[in-house]
Amino acid sequence: KYVHLPDGREADYVLYSLGRPVAIIEAKRQSKNPKNHLQQARNYAQVIEGGTTYSGIYGVPFVFASNGEKIVIDDLREGTPDVREIRSFYTPEDISRRLSLNISSGLEWLASHSHEDTDKELWENQAEAISNIKTALQSQNRRILVSMATGSGKTRLAMALTYQLLESGYAGRVLFVPDTEQLERDALQAFQSYDPLGSPRFSDQYITRGFDEYREKGDADVVVSTIQKAHYELKENPEQCSVGEFDVVVADECHRGIYNSEEGYGKVLDYYDSIEIGLTATPHQKTIQRYNNNHVYSYDYHEALDDDRVVPFRPYVIQTEATMDGIVYDGKHYSPSDFGTNVFIHDTHRKVAKEIIEEGDIENELT
Repeated sequence: KYVHLPDGREADYVLYSLGRPVAIIEAKRQSKNPKNHLQQARNYAQVIEGGTTYSGIYGVPFVFASNGEKIVIDDLREGTPDVREIRSFYTPEDISRRLSLNISSGLEWLASHSHEDTDKELWENQAEAISNIKTALQSQNRRILVSMATGSGKTRLAMALTYQLLESGYAGRVLFVPDTEQLERDALQAFQSYDPLGSPRFSDQYITRGFDEYREKGDADVVVSTIQKAHYELKENPEQCSVGEFDVVVADECHRGIYNSEEGYGKVLDYYDSIEIGLTATPHQKTIQRYNNNHVYSYDYHEALDDDRVVPFRPYVIQTEATMDGIVYDGKHYSPSDFGTNVFIHDTHRKVAKEIIEEGDIENELT
């Protein structure tokens, strides 16, 4: 169990890769808070021999502490985020892949390259959002929130940002997570056909796959998956998932309730030890709390309207007897405010949809 160190002390566990030490694990009893014992692992990391030097003083890049229930990690390389709790230990593949990245030089690249170095056609709001995100990365923020009005280019922003994250070497694999199958299909096609002015086509440089194809072929720089699909994989095929397999997760439409970490599909985002960037048009307080109040950019509908990025919407009001007065069902009255939460009236949905289609002459599938 114990590994003897040059100064006579003993480390609980040392992980080796290709004969070189890459991590030290400090094991504590269940009653101990592992976060309080990371310093002991750091001390060992300063004297261990046979590895590469990190941050000038450490002989391994990673230190862990665990009490059998909780695991905390400190990435000792320069520019990496602070100490955090993770769901499981890194796999050998996680460690090898992450060591292939150079975080500090990646941050230097991001700081010295503007959006125009990879995409000269971004709107001003998209360029400002990318700049603010990169500033937040320089500060080692792990959760970053951007709000932009619907139609003002969140997907293009995500593609331009991903291009730079991969080009810089800061990230090697990015997970893009929408919450509907239609948005998944749209995003997958958008990444695969992304052809920014001034740079090679994205597909000439990087591989974009859906989740199933990624699991089948094992290679992808960008993985696009609905949050529901990723949740299913984590639940049904946990042996194929690892906490360190994605460096950055972009959560599209992150205002939705399913992203709550306490319940629902939000546990997927918490599972991966990655930088999380949330995109939304309508952030609410829970969204902002999830991103640690790190709301780095906001561009609302009225700003987008003034900049001619969106057209003004024209409301079309449809009222039915049920939506005006409520309904009585099984002896109980349900008010209109109960619809969609405590009671669902499918026939009302059908009638409203039919009316919208007939009056709006709608052909777009997403609408």
